Amino acid sequence: MKKPYQLLFACTVSGLASCTLFSCNRYYYQPNSVNAPALSDAGDAHLVANGSFGYDEINDTKSRTRVLNLQAAASPVNHLGIIAGYTNYNYHIRENPDPASGSVNASAHLWELGVGGYYTAAENRRGMKLVTDIYAGLGTGGLKSDIAADATRYFLQPGIGLKGPYFDAFFNLRFSGVKYRNFDALGRDQQYLRDKNLVNYQGERIDGQTYVFVEPGFTVRGGYRFIKCQMQLTLSQALSNVDWNHNEALFTVGIYFGLEELIRMARTGTREELR
Repeated sequence: MKKPYQLLFACTVSGLASCTLFSCNRYYYQPNSVNAPALSDAGDAHLVANGSFGYDEINDTKSRTRVLNLQAAASPVNHLGIIAGYTNYNYHIRENPDPASGSVNASAHLWELGVGGYYTAAENRRGMKLVTDIYAGLGTGGLKSDIAADATRYFLQPGIGLKGPYFDAFFNLRFSGVKYRNFDALGRDQQYLRDKNLVNYQGERIDGQTYVFVEPGFTVRGGYRFIKCQMQLTLSQALSNVDWNHNEALFTVGIYFGLEELIRMARTGTREELR
């Protein structure tokens, strides 16, 4: 039987390989990585850096996609949590761009901030905790590709999971409301916008309403104490009528840093030196 760290390494390599198989098609909306806080005590704080990448070739057009997520969470007092994050998307045409069809470089970014509460429902002698939480927040960002627009996103995110010294597993169910604003067609005519479903036949543009998505996130982490490998699958299903191109899944691999563990280790070392 493989040792735990060998299984973790195998899963990580498999996850990275899966990233390269995902389509690189450009989207007007794609879910970012769910911030799974996993806070359980006052003073908890952690950072996560994760992402994905991929390559694709469609009709002689070669492209590359990169997604980067930076996330933080902290608990200043017991049962209160604060989360924040930054996401950057980049879609690059490496060969044979086709501006007439909208096959051009694209980029997007999103800043988010949220607040919520958590509760440790159970804990065993080995330090494994059953944690429940709920967060609400607001994000702002923008995209630029064949068109440009700013965006605001609201979210409500309940979650439940197991948190332990060596292994974490969480499920979060994020509800996101996305509203585009400051729409710029970048010179595209009305027929082009209709072909891309950015304007419907009633003349309403993509920025004419708020779109609602339900986005479950499945997160696993494995490692020791303050550093763990993280893998996450985030799905996205539109609850509103969405005719324009959007992505329904994002798989990411990254690193989790438990800052509270580092702080405790530093304090313990300082006390030992004083003795």
